[in-house]
Amino acid sequence: MPPALKSHSRRGGKCFVKKLLALLLLVAAGLTAVAYWWGQTRPAAQPLPRTEPVTRGPIIRRLASGQGRFVPTRVVPVVTEVAAGKIVAINPRAEPGQFVQAGEWLARLDTTQAELTLKRTEAELASAQWDLEQARLRLQEIETKKNQADSAVRYAEKYLQTIQGSNPDLETKARAQLELAREQQKAAELGLKAAEAAVLAAEKKVEAYRVGVAAAQKQLDMCTIKAPEGGVVLEKRIVPGQLITPQAVPVLFVLTPNADDLELAVQVNETDIPQVEEGMEAEFTVDAFSGENLVFRGKVTRVALTPTSPTLSGLRLPVGPVEGGNIWSLLGGMSSGPVNYTVTLGDFQPPPAKEGRPRRFKPGMSANVDFLRRLVSEPVLRIPNEALSFRPPDLKPELLEQIRTQETPSRKPVWVWIANGRGGRMEMRWVTIRPEVTDGKYTQLEDADALQEGTLVVVDIPPPPPRTGIFETPVRIGPN
Repeated sequence: MPPALKSHSRRGGKCFVKKLLALLLLVAAGLTAVAYWWGQTRPAAQPLPRTEPVTRGPIIRRLASGQGRFVPTRVVPVVTEVAAGKIVAINPRAEPGQFVQAGEWLARLDTTQAELTLKRTEAELASAQWDLEQARLRLQEIETKKNQADSAVRYAEKYLQTIQGSNPDLETKARAQLELAREQQKAAELGLKAAEAAVLAAEKKVEAYRVGVAAAQKQLDMCTIKAPEGGVVLEKRIVPGQLITPQAVPVLFVLTPNADDLELAVQVNETDIPQVEEGMEAEFTVDAFSGENLVFRGKVTRVALTPTSPTLSGLRLPVGPVEGGNIWSLLGGMSSGPVNYTVTLGDFQPPPAKEGRPRRFKPGMSANVDFLRRLVSEPVLRIPNEALSFRPPDLKPELLEQIRTQETPSRKPVWVWIANGRGGRMEMRWVTIRPEVTDGKYTQLEDADALQEGTLVVVDIPPPPPRTGIFETPVRIGPN
């Protein structure tokens, strides 16, 4: 091919490529404009309404709440009657959480003074017993002299009767001997009475010293603090070397015969306490099982008549076993601000077993409690309160006016969701309710013909999603 023709062919090819590129750019720009216009003008996908079913169940109102701790239903405070003493030893088993037997020693006080007192009273008793023996020996001697004086009087009287009237001189002597014998007899009688009184006084003295010895022995025995009953040690309030008195340390240990027999002591504010009554149901969660979403039920067994305070604490720890007592330390004390009352819960089930191992509540575990009132005795049809207040956003004015004129506290319009192949539709229905029977979430439904158990009612319509472009896929939000 001649060079001129080759040059013309190359120029024609380049021009064609430029024209083709320009055409492609125009087509791309057009498609972009169309896509933008279509994305802006097409209707956005409408989300489906949020629905909830009509259910059958209880309607329970929460009236009050409070926080509490598990405490034993019965506690036994261990005290001492020793006027004063120093702790010299504590049983290693007498630690919180340990079980001790009835009569097992828990602590010992210094016995030096008690032992000296016991020795002194024992010596005084021995001396009194020796004095009693001497008084008894003297009484025996005087009794012998009295018997001799009595015999002398009888002999003199008999002798006088024998010689009477026979010889005046002998009779005079006999009478003198009789008078002397009678004087000796009176003296012996007086001595006998004195000896008997001395013996009686010596016996009383011995008895008094025996009481002293028994008291000293008891004082010595009380230096050993023993468990009045078998049970688990809840508290130990003493340390070795501590000086105690009944006024300074009235309670040394606190035991419970059964650590599994617990009740829940709840602190309820004075503003809520009028709503709480004995026999009322309660629900509570336990912090120890917070990760398991466990809800427990119980009943109110006791409502305190007096407020809880740092001094009274609403608890009872007198000397001796306590029925229904609680432990202030387990409740953790209270500040002097709000006025609270102690409400006691019982009749609750233990926590469920985990991995085949049984579990139980333990003293001191904390719980959050709601006090409930069951508004109906049996399960009833109930409708969500959100459905009663729901109104569609595109409600026609004439229908809105009809609702305003016909709606009453016990007659409400609701929108039922009826599913179909294209998603579903809403249908308005009038229902009859009991507005006073509500727990804040559900209300009792009286008209069983209008709605059945399981019927889906609309409670809300979510806002539409933002507009999407051509290359994006719209998302529809289905019913819950």
